[in-house]
Amino acid sequence: MNVKNINEIIDSARFARKNKRNEEAINLYEKYLNALESNQIRFELIAFCMEIKNFKFAIKHLKILKKKFPQDIKINANLAIAYSENNEIREAEKYFNLVFSVNPNIPDLSVMYGETLRKLRKFRKALDEFVKVLNHDRRNHKAFYAMGLTYRDMGDIPRALECLENANGLAPNEFLYRMTFGTLLNENKFFKESKEQIEHALTLQSDNLQALELLVQIEEANENWWTVVEIYKKLISLDNKKAEYKFEKAKSYIKLKNFDKAIETFDEILIADPKNMSVIKEKFYTLYKYRSLQETEKFINHCIQILPKNMEVIKMHIMVTKYSIESTEIKKIEKFLDKNKKDYLVDCYTLAKVMEDNKNWDKAFYYYRMAKNHSAKQFKTLYDQNKLKDSVDRIINVFNSKDISKLFLKDNSEKKIIFIFGLPRSGKTIAAKLLSSHKSIEFFDEVNFWGDLILNHSVMTGNKYLENIDYIAGNFAKNARDGYLEIISHGCKNQDSIVTDTFPYNFFNIGFIASVFPNSLFFNALRNPVDNCLSIYFKGFKSGHQYTNNLKDIAHFYLQYKRLMDHWYSVFPNRINNIFFEDSVKDPNKQFNLLLNYLNIPTDDNVDQIRLKHISSEIKQYSSSINFSKNYEKYIEDLNILK
Repeated sequence: MNVKNINEIIDSARFARKNKRNEEAINLYEKYLNALESNQIRFELIAFCMEIKNFKFAIKHLKILKKKFPQDIKINANLAIAYSENNEIREAEKYFNLVFSVNPNIPDLSVMYGETLRKLRKFRKALDEFVKVLNHDRRNHKAFYAMGLTYRDMGDIPRALECLENANGLAPNEFLYRMTFGTLLNENKFFKESKEQIEHALTLQSDNLQALELLVQIEEANENWWTVVEIYKKLISLDNKKAEYKFEKAKSYIKLKNFDKAIETFDEILIADPKNMSVIKEKFYTLYKYRSLQETEKFINHCIQILPKNMEVIKMHIMVTKYSIESTEIKKIEKFLDKNKKDYLVDCYTLAKVMEDNKNWDKAFYYYRMAKNHSAKQFKTLYDQNKLKDSVDRIINVFNSKDISKLFLKDNSEKKIIFIFGLPRSGKTIAAKLLSSHKSIEFFDEVNFWGDLILNHSVMTGNKYLENIDYIAGNFAKNARDGYLEIISHGCKNQDSIVTDTFPYNFFNIGFIASVFPNSLFFNALRNPVDNCLSIYFKGFKSGHQYTNNLKDIAHFYLQYKRLMDHWYSVFPNRINNIFFEDSVKDPNKQFNLLLNYLNIPTDDNVDQIRLKHISSEIKQYSSSINFSKNYEKYIEDLNILK
């Protein structure tokens, strides 16, 4: 090969390097060196490999030079760095020691050596190296950053944060510093400070996936769901193949009560991956809870066609379809339940539902009881009857007719809110769905706001919320109203619509809610007490519903609820209307008109007749739920106190 050809190779290598065709550039460099040995070109190749973090190739060529120049400090230093970056820590330490035996005062190399010692978990020796550098130069941000990582690994978080803050102050435009600092702040629950660091990092690298993923975690923790959606849109635009981003975006839409967008996003994922079980389950339960039974059936019937043997799909199909006790699928679930405890609760409830469909009441109750016994074991705390009674006593004492006027705010909000509360399974959602047939009323589902707000306030004030009404008057009440309205406004499709809040346990907070929103409307959802309590027992609740695992506890809870409601009726006469489950099921149209009459809303052209007809048809399917407890009379003596 002549000189001209060799020179053409090196020119091509440099051109490829310039255009970021890294693999091609390395191959051309090596082709040149095979034809003509050159220390200068080999150093050029090594520098390139270090630049693109291809430390394996850098080490290969450094070792060739090492044989020629065994004492060269530059070669040994680069070997130390390359081995360290390639996580060959022991080799790195050997070369660092070799360099420092010749020249102990190379600041950047001392930082790298300290990093190597950190990786070897020789934390004290690592800190000594960083201190040595900082004693010489207090503005060495690399030393502060590496020291911060060392303290982090040692578990000394305050010192780690202090060092990382110093590094960021000295080098404010180092993306990695911002990310590390923000991540550590987030891990230690300094969410506000973490958010500031990550947002700053994104001004340096706006398309960085890691920074966006961390920011979305922080916004999720703060329940800023609109912001979360926007961040996921950004992530999807950067990496459209990541279905999990779309999945999380869809779940954020659910938090915002924007079910149309959630389902639309689920469908986008399922077009590309029709057997994605996580998405299938999430879409099914979204349809089942928030949309129509007809839509749910159509979707799960499609799923059972493409996944006929999938047990999870079969279990969801059973929720909306009747199966014979003798069917192959049910036999499989019974067999699976005997051998596998992973899906214990799901299987018990599935089998109980099948037994009910087939009117085998004994077996149905057997499986429900199995589920509740298992669920009770999973709860960390037990239901305390005395504690609830004491809380109800204190609420009744504080929120009385005499003192309640201290709390009343002037309702200067234009947003109209209908609070529909009562025990779970009492027909709240049915009433809300009926009302949503009127175009001016929006179904908003449950907003767990007041309970959390009051609980947090009680903790901060030593439970003074239930001692003196003056503690919650004034600014606290105003801030509560504004905070609630912000949540409602974020989730509404139409800002002018009336919204329904169906959080069941709002009956504990009627005194506070009624005073914060003097013009609000209240409905107490009622159902046959025994039917209601047994339906609660048969429902699979998660944590926070400790009373639901035992019939005696459910009966006690019901009686305390009734006692409290009797008090609210006396404090707020004519403000609380009752909605009866049985009336809604027997004649949905009549109940709809009655509800509008309570609300003083005319039944005019603003009624969506197609939706009303569809919802009414669905509601009538609950007719078998009226007096259903008679099928289980021999098992529910503990509920006789409610008759």
